[in-house]
Amino acid sequence: MRKAHVKVLPLGAIVFVLVLLGGVFPSMAQAVGLTINFVGSGTGRVEANSPGTDTLNIFSSNTLDYDQNSSVTLTATPTGIGPSQSIFSSWAGCEQASGDQCTLVMDAAKAVTVTFNLVPVTPVPPVPPVQRTLTVTKAGAGSGTVTSVPGGISCGNDCTEGYANGTSVTLTAVAAAGSSFAGWSGGGCAGTGTCPVTMTAAQAVTATFTTVQRTLTVTKAGAGSGTVTSVPGGISCGNDCT
Repeated sequence: MRKAHVKVLPLGAIVFVLVLLGGVFPSMAQAVGLTINFVGSGTGRVEANSPGTDTLNIFSSNTLDYDQNSSVTLTATPTGIGPSQSIFSSWAGCEQASGDQCTLVMDAAKAVTVTFNLVPVTPVPPVPPVQRTLTVTKAGAGSGTVTSVPGGISCGNDCTEGYANGTSVTLTAVAAAGSSFAGWSGGGCAGTGTCPVTMTAAQAVTATFTTVQRTLTVTKAGAGSGTVTSVPGGISCGNDCT
């Protein structure tokens, strides 16, 4: 009987033989970390995609583990509405960045930074109120002043003023010495009291002042005769002595 001779091969040779024969060793890929940093005044999310893995949505700074040498695509999307609405600003640390996307190969641990900022808010200037013009005219032989509440009219000299639409204005007339206030016209006013005007449109008001009448009576006395006249006219006493 012939004896079988068994030759023990070195481990390296066995591996080489198995590879040649199509043997497959399980992959033992090492995990590497991808740190995603969120900065800026705004908010947003990052969608992380890598072939063969689930899509992840990240809303704040975080570290994700990937197989070494895997390809990763990150997509930035701003969030928020109204005064909290944000915009995507930039990527940093990417191998390639195009718009809101960042791509890189995880051949080592890496870190990227995404920046979201609040949408700049342009303040809206207040709309100035519609102005309505109040004009006061003085008429008559007398004199006096007209004032207003709220202020603006001091007529005297300042007889025109603009007021916000809908403002209630009260006018008061005061006669000067030797004059009397005869009354209002225009703006819905009448009589000699105060004049309330609502400024829903331009308004024109007239205040009439008259002079105070004083009676001059001339009496002739004595045994003689003659006439008395006046300048300005009015007395011709002879006959018209009052």
